[in-house]
Amino acid sequence: NNVAMYASSALDNARLHQETEEEVLRRTVEAVKQKEEVEKTHENTRLLSEIGQQITSTLDFETIFKKLYENVNTLMPAECFGVRLYHPDKNSVEYKFELENGEEFPPVFISMEDDNNYTVWCIKNKKEIFINDNIAEHNKYVKEIKVVSGEMPHSLIFYPMMIGDRIIGAITTQSFRKNAYTKYHIDILRTLASYTVIALENASMYGQLKEQTADVVKQKEAIEKTYNDTKLLSKIAKDITSSLSVPIIISRVYANVNNLMDAACFGIGIHNLAASTMEFSGFVEHSEIMPDFQFSTSDTNRLAVWCFANKKQIFINDYSVEYKKYIEATQAPVSGKDSVSIIYLPIYSKQKVIGVITVQSFEKNAYSDYHLDILKNLAV
Repeated sequence: NNVAMYASSALDNARLHQETEEEVLRRTVEAVKQKEEVEKTHENTRLLSEIGQQITSTLDFETIFKKLYENVNTLMPAECFGVRLYHPDKNSVEYKFELENGEEFPPVFISMEDDNNYTVWCIKNKKEIFINDNIAEHNKYVKEIKVVSGEMPHSLIFYPMMIGDRIIGAITTQSFRKNAYTKYHIDILRTLASYTVIALENASMYGQLKEQTADVVKQKEAIEKTYNDTKLLSKIAKDITSSLSVPIIISRVYANVNNLMDAACFGIGIHNLAASTMEFSGFVEHSEIMPDFQFSTSDTNRLAVWCFANKKQIFINDYSVEYKKYIEATQAPVSGKDSVSIIYLPIYSKQKVIGVITVQSFEKNAYSDYHLDILKNLAV
């Protein structure tokens, strides 16, 4: 009996010792896991802070997105990662930045009427989407699964990006594995969404500031150009008002007019009343003085004749299309090549039309109203 009692006691002690060792081992494993989780949480918090500093200090969102993608895979599974922007004016969402397994997809627009799109649901409801089995759980958000590009993911998180109550888009991370995410990953994406919103706003404000600065610079340059052009016009005026020869006048104007506009061709036509002709002497094309030529004032399919007869300006930036506003049919030039952009103005002496002045270019859309005003000054 004593032996049996001792044996039973020994067995109980052995079992208790084993259970104690197992419990110690279990608690040790749990403690190690907790320590690892604490360390991982601490490291993720540090990394999130670092990501926040990186992207909020970058003013180019292309760079912002690449920095996000470089780091997000260290925080959670993210075979697919995207930032989608909401455009209320277009009633659409733009898949602006999309990566799948490192491959970047071109931007696409999705209508906000597409209620079977996860991003549309996220933006409309201003709520997160959390799925770990796409096929089993999709009906909590949409009626059917639609894959815009790439493969179908099984685990998905979408988080709305907001400024106050204003929704500006959504950020998403997706995995091809089931059960890839926990609630902890939602917290991470929430933090990334906040940083992304700040970065987007900073980039937008910087872009607006750049545009405003560029506009100011353009205005300054335009003012300086107008001032310099006015000085040059004054110089040309002094040169030509002291000249008594049409070819000399043309030569002196041509020497300067190309600083004011594209004037591949420049000429002055004088009306010969006795011969009923429009005579061009000293016409210049690409710095070459062309042989003198003339048009009969009865030749109504010549722009020079139309301008003289109607005492009106001609302003053309594509001759093949716009000639019909002035003449019925085109004719080959008497001298030189066909021009594409053309301005003709009547010139007066004592309120009487005595001829025409013209600048011409071989390029389309060479002239603006500003160039027309310059030529009007030259005509005077």
